[in-house]
Amino acid sequence: MSSEQHADLVVDWSRVIIDLNRAGISDQMIANEIGRSRTLIVGWRGENYADLKWHDGQRLIALWRTHMVPSLPMRHKYGPG
Repeated sequence: MSSEQHADLVVDWSRVIIDLNRAGISDQMIANEIGRSRTLIVGWRGENYADLKWHDGQRLIALWRTHMVPSLPMRHKYGPG
């Protein structure tokens, strides 16, 4: 993808919230995690981004990554136990 094509990309905040909902994270849980109201989360899911601030987006991305990307499997360096 060229740099011009990247410049045209924006985060689909509605999809971020829908993905979290599908993972079992309610709007209220999202609101609690990022420190905003459930009403704002519902609005963002409906693509009303007027009150979405940069730090809100960063918190949503972090929450999405926590729940959408599995943790790296780990094991003890020298075997079990």
